[in-house]
Amino acid sequence: MPEFSMVLRGYDPRQVDDVVAQLEGTLGRAPLSGAPITLKHLGWTTFDVVLRGYDRFEVDGAMRRYRRELAALEGVELPDDEPDGGLAFVLGDRPAARPELPPELREEIRREHGFTVRWRGYDRHQVDRFITRLWGHLGRYSLRAYGLDPDPLEAWELNEPGFDVVLRGYDMAAVDQAVAGYRRQLAGH
Repeated sequence: MPEFSMVLRGYDPRQVDDVVAQLEGTLGRAPLSGAPITLKHLGWTTFDVVLRGYDRFEVDGAMRRYRRELAALEGVELPDDEPDGGLAFVLGDRPAARPELPPELREEIRREHGFTVRWRGYDRHQVDRFITRLWGHLGRYSLRAYGLDPDPLEAWELNEPGFDVVLRGYDMAAVDQAVAGYRRQLAGH
């Protein structure tokens, strides 16, 4: 069963745990309690947002994976360009806006900057997305090769990135230092 990070303003853990248990039972990885969940039923499933809950990005990603598994189980073919509700939350767009950041980009960010996770810090997904946009602007990566169409980088964003402070976020001082380094790099670019 997947484990999710606890954040401020996340999905209700009890609701998510109930759906995950039902999904795991339907897929035969755990005892089934109640009726099996169908692909159609999963599409109607929503979670309440509570003060302290599961990271919405992580839960949305897990639900997409479950959706693909249920589709295979039911013999339904899903479109290749299926929407990504989790990243849409991070970007502040409506669901189905953009594809998920590739894992290799997220790993590269963490490897290069060595951001540590603190009790209270900057929202990890917002920081990852921002740095990915910076890298695209600097020409470090062709983000279109990853299926990403990043928003143009505005000058004010370097001075005021506006990351949310959440539980289990990146160390704020380290992120501020990295952004300052990018600001200097872009000034000479």
